[in-house]
Amino acid sequence: MKKFVYFLFSLIFIANYSYSQGEVEALKYSRGELYGTARSMAMGNAFGALGGDIAGVSINPAGIAVYRSSEVVGTLGFQQNTFKIGTIDKSVNDFNSHNIGFVGYFPLRNDVMPMINFGFTYNKQKSFNNQYSAAG
Repeated sequence: MKKFVYFLFSLIFIANYSYSQGEVEALKYSRGELYGTARSMAMGNAFGALGGDIAGVSINPAGIAVYRSSEVVGTLGFQQNTFKIGTIDKSVNDFNSHNIGFVGYFPLRNDVMPMINFGFTYNKQKSFNNQYSAAG
């Protein structure tokens, strides 16, 4: 009984001082941004369903079955944000890699399994590199 009381007390204590996300934070952190290859961003990231683009490998890994040659891809991005709060102007420039990936194509030339494709990719989903400051 004593262990149960200690457990109950610690559970109430932890629940009282723990905070969770609200609906605003959940929406802010869950929305993905358009990152990937330039081709994929131009199509609104539709290559997840179509395949044949390295950015779609993280969405739909079966999309690498479309490849008929090996490919190494990297996409660089530049982001410039300007903030104005009251009389303070701030500009943030960010140069980074949106995605890096590789798809390997190996033809086996037999009837049972004509080819093997494999790949790996790094895709940036969201950037939290923002700093805000205000004075007043």
